[in-house]
Amino acid sequence: PGGGAGARFEEGGCILLSKNGAKFEYEERDGSRGVQMTKFATSRYRTKVRDLIGFKNHYDVDNPVLITDSLLDPSSTDTIFFTGVDVRQASWCRESTTVVDGGGVELVSIDGKAR
Repeated sequence: PGGGAGARFEEGGCILLSKNGAKFEYEERDGSRGVQMTKFATSRYRTKVRDLIGFKNHYDVDNPVLITDSLLDPSSTDTIFFTGVDVRQASWCRESTTVVDGGGVELVSIDGKAR
């Protein structure tokens, strides 16, 4: 899909990885859909995304996706969100955002613990 990679799973559902690997889309067996940033993949998708990146990198050596430490270590909780609920949307006030080099945007929580 556009230079990315995709996978369908026996239990139903699928994951589509973006070309640069920064995000992935998922669709569950029940039809629910969502998008997550790869770096912040929840435990539900972490292993599947890590395996899909490995598959993509094996066959697309000219455009590899770098895997973050949190995806390499299955027990890592450094950048993984565990909410206990299905978060569909989040918003930030303009004051909590900063434009960084390259035109990206950094979001910082009020307590400064989440970036």
